Amino acid sequence: MKTNFGQLGLSVRKHASWNVIVTLAFLVMTTTLLVIYASPEKYHDDLHLKFQWVHVAISVLGLVIAFLARKKWTINLALALFILIYGPYYFLTWHQHVIYITHSLAFSPFTAIKLHFFALAFLVPGPFWVNLLLMIIFGIEAIVMWTHFDIPNLQMVILGFEPTSTMLFGIVSLFLLFFRYRDEKIIRELSIKHAEAEAYEKVAKIFLNIRDRTNTPIQTLKIATFILSKRLPPDDEMISIMEKSIAKLTDLNEILNQTESHVRWHGPEMLSDQEVLNLVNELDGDKNTRSDDSN
Repeated sequence: MKTNFGQLGLSVRKHASWNVIVTLAFLVMTTTLLVIYASPEKYHDDLHLKFQWVHVAISVLGLVIAFLARKKWTINLALALFILIYGPYYFLTWHQHVIYITHSLAFSPFTAIKLHFFALAFLVPGPFWVNLLLMIIFGIEAIVMWTHFDIPNLQMVILGFEPTSTMLFGIVSLFLLFFRYRDEKIIRELSIKHAEAEAYEKVAKIFLNIRDRTNTPIQTLKIATFILSKRLPPDDEMISIMEKSIAKLTDLNEILNQTESHVRWHGPEMLSDQEVLNLVNELDGDKNTRSDDSN
């Protein structure tokens, strides 16, 4: 039972990862188009513009795949699309700085990288280590640009509090990502425990209703055994077997009686035969759903 419940949150994570991919693809598509049409021409060159259009095409492709594959969605597919859509930003960020420096344009370095830090802290399609790795790569890119372009000595650069501000953005984003991971882990564990409790409660209701149905047969057996004991010899083996069986059934009833107070009853305590069968079918349905989610 534990193994089945371990798969409980998989469908939820799949749905969440699908939402992340759709959100990311839509944001990338709209913001890139906005940059293409709203930014002055001096902030673009042919290579940068072509790559931006490629990025838009990748985002549209990601949206199409997300909607076409929604019913067969997997975490691995979400990760692949996430990396595919986010990957071009490394080149675009680098080349944008090249344009600034080549055309002697005033700029504040690493603005895009700061935004990416925060985006990666919130848009998590699957395992958190993927976002952590992408953050680290952006951090390495910032360090390389700082040294390669000799940014501190460029006259057109508006340094502000760089590189301290970028470092702070990175650290805060790492903390946000960690808290996201911790919260998701706690929520997942609580969800599993809640589902386990509901399943155990259904099982308890089934057993308690079976117990109620066995009370009359047990009483009948007791009466029949008593009558037989009067007609048969006291040492008759059949009487002994029946008495032991009745004793075991009575002990089982006592055990079930002790658990009854822990079961939350909604509606009548005594369920009909159909209601008991419905509970059994619900348990089977939950098990099959979890098995499907694990595939």
